[in-house]
Amino acid sequence: MRRYAVLVVFVLGLVVFAGAIPGLAAQQQVTTVEFWTWAQGDELKQLTERIKQFERANPDIKINLVTVGWTEIGTKLPVAVAGGTAPDLVTISSYWGYDLAVNKLYVDLRPYLERERKQDPAWDVDDIFPGALTMWQTTEGEQFAFPDSLDIQGIFYNKDRYDETGLRYPDDKTWDWNDMLTESIKMTADLNGDGQMDRWGISDYYFNWYQLVLANGGQILTKDFKNAMNTPAARQAWEYWKKFHDAKAIRGWISSTVHGDASFRVGHVGLQPAGYWLALQLNGMQQKLNYDVTGMPLSPAGKRAAVADGSGVMIPAGAKHPDAAWRFIKFMHSKEILAEAAKQPGAMPLRRSSAAVAFRIPDPPKNKAIFAQILEYTVGNPRTPKWSQVRTQLFRAGSQFFTGAKSYEQAMEYFSDQLAAILK
Repeated sequence: MRRYAVLVVFVLGLVVFAGAIPGLAAQQQVTTVEFWTWAQGDELKQLTERIKQFERANPDIKINLVTVGWTEIGTKLPVAVAGGTAPDLVTISSYWGYDLAVNKLYVDLRPYLERERKQDPAWDVDDIFPGALTMWQTTEGEQFAFPDSLDIQGIFYNKDRYDETGLRYPDDKTWDWNDMLTESIKMTADLNGDGQMDRWGISDYYFNWYQLVLANGGQILTKDFKNAMNTPAARQAWEYWKKFHDAKAIRGWISSTVHGDASFRVGHVGLQPAGYWLALQLNGMQQKLNYDVTGMPLSPAGKRAAVADGSGVMIPAGAKHPDAAWRFIKFMHSKEILAEAAKQPGAMPLRRSSAAVAFRIPDPPKNKAIFAQILEYTVGNPRTPKWSQVRTQLFRAGSQFFTGAKSYEQAMEYFSDQLAAILK
C-alpha cells in the first residue's frame, strides 16, 4: 500500500514539475490552424509578419500558411470539406465567395461577433463599417465570412480639366447625376478636328455602372435569382448611363496591354471612378497630376450607392479548430492592427477608427476622407451563385444597350436568358 502511495506521489510530482517548466506544457497544447491564401509578393510578406506577431502573442496557436491560387480556392475547398480535410481558415473573393455560401460551406460567424460584443466590448464590433460586414452575409443574415480587404469606388477628378472648362469642382454634398453628366460632356472635346475625341469626360474602365441602379432604388436580382431590372428605377439608371455613350463622353476600352486609367493619368480624362488604391499609383508618377476625389453622385431618388469588391476570410464547415481560427481573425482585425495597416498609402480601412488614421496621411488627394463617407453607403454585390459569370453577362447586356445595338427590352430579355442559363 505504501509503495502504491509513493508511486502516486511520484507521478503527481512529475505532472507538477512539467507544468513548472516554462514552455513545456504549452508545447504539448499547441493548436495548428491551417490557413489557405492566395497572397503573393509584398502582400504575402506583410501577412507572414502579422502571423509572427500573432504567434508571439498567442504561443498556443501556430498558423500553417498554405498558398493556393486565386482561381483554385473556390474549386478545391468544396472537395476538401466533402473529404473531411477542410482547412481552418481560407481567404475568399467577392467574385466567387457566395458560391461557397450557397452550398453552406462555412461556419456562421455571428455567435463569435455576439460573444465579442459581450465579453470584449473594447474590440468594438460596431467600429467596423457596416457595408464591410453586410457584403459577407447571406440573404438570411448569416455571416459567412469576415471582411479582410475592401475595394470601393470614389470618383477621382482632374482639377486642370475642370479649370480649363470653367467648371466648379464637385461638391460632396450636392453633386448629382445631372452634374456628372453635364460636366463630362463639357470636358469632352475633339481638339484637332479629325472627328475623333481627344478629351473625354469620364473613363468607364473600373466603373461598376450597375451601382447606379442600386442608388436609384432598383435591384439587379430578385431573391430567387431572377432579373429584377424590369422597373422604372432600373431603366432610368440604364438610360442615364447611355447618355454618356451617346455624347461620346466615355473613354472606353483601350487595349489588353494598357491600363484603362492611362488616359486619366496623362490628363486626357476628367473623371475616373476607381478605388483608393489609385491615389497611391497617381502619387508615384513622375509627372504629377493635379487631382482630387469625390463620392458617388446623388441619384434622382436622392440616394448614393457604391458596390464593394474585395476579399474575406471564412472558417469552412468541418474546420477542426474554428475557435483558434476566430482568435486569429480577431487579432488581424483589431483596432491596433488595422490602425497600423491604415498607415500604408492606398489602404482602404475596414474600421472607422482606422479610417481616422488612413485619411490623415498628407499625400494627395486632399479630400481622401470622402472614402469614409462612401463606406457608409457601400453595399455588397448581388448575392447570387456564379456572380462573376452573371456580372459578365450584365456588362454584355449593358454594352448592347448603351451602344444602341439593342433596345432596353431586348437587353433585359438577353440578360434574363443568360441568367437562367448560368444558374440552371
